[in-house]
Amino acid sequence: ISGGIEKFAAVAMPTLFVMVIIVVIRSITLEGSFVGLEFMFKPDIEAMKEIGLMRVLKTAAGQMFFSLSLGMGCMITYGSYLSKSENLEKNAMIIPIADTCFATLSALAVLPAVGAFIYQGVEGVSFGAGPGLLFVTLHRVFSVGMGGFMGNFFGAFFYFLVFIAAVTSSISLLEVCTAYFIDKRVAKGLSPDRKKITLIMGIIIFLLGFPVAMDGLGSGKAGGALIDIPAVVFGMKEVRVAFDCWLDFYDMISEGVFMPLGAMLMSLIIGWKLKTTLIKEEVEATPGYQMRGYNFWDICFKFLVPIAMVFVLMGQLDDFFGLGIF
Repeated sequence: ISGGIEKFAAVAMPTLFVMVIIVVIRSITLEGSFVGLEFMFKPDIEAMKEIGLMRVLKTAAGQMFFSLSLGMGCMITYGSYLSKSENLEKNAMIIPIADTCFATLSALAVLPAVGAFIYQGVEGVSFGAGPGLLFVTLHRVFSVGMGGFMGNFFGAFFYFLVFIAAVTSSISLLEVCTAYFIDKRVAKGLSPDRKKITLIMGIIIFLLGFPVAMDGLGSGKAGGALIDIPAVVFGMKEVRVAFDCWLDFYDMISEGVFMPLGAMLMSLIIGWKLKTTLIKEEVEATPGYQMRGYNFWDICFKFLVPIAMVFVLMGQLDDFFGLGIF
């Protein structure tokens, strides 16, 4: 990790950041970009009332889990590799702040361009969500907004960096699965056998991800794709939002169910079984450092987070399956 993905990401991620800045500048200078900026920053209370507060909070919570890698063991796994000299509270503050800043930049790269294309009357563009924003809208920013050699060059380089970012994220999550089985083997007195476990986990993840790459982003066999969408495979009469493509289906399972469920269980285990004093001891392992707000975090782990996760989980299930809870 330290000799491979860490060194590579140290170069690739800043480069991607610079590319995003370039795209942001071009996006906000397109004619009609103010439409996207207004959509992004001007609150729409009527739309919130129509959608429902719980659905808005559910969507925000889902994005939080996915963006910060919460509820999936990633932070725990990589946190275990940190030295005792690391300031855990400081790192815990830096991560969400940096993530929010980059997410805002990413939105500025896409939404002003969407607004500009809508303003210019370009067909097939809307303020939606999902892979279409990355693979359709941004593609038009490069091909139409920049055009020519520069558009092709920046487009190819940008999507290459996005691919690298996806690969590094996949490797980081692969480590979560790998570390679990390695630790189990070591606990039994066996050799870690990292290469074998990594290969097996990689093959399993590749096979599970195969449908995502083969359904044509929801086109299915009717659109010339190799694999049909989940709704057709499962014989559903109505195509719900989580079953319109395999990417959304996996998103529903992971971000919608497993992540909030994992966060709830982790909070309960830490708060009631392991006790939050363990967190305090780990934070204060940094020489000369005292944990701040311990009593608040104790209440969060024991009560606030589990209760919040129950509502998030119910909201996700209600949205995906139309249960009519909210």
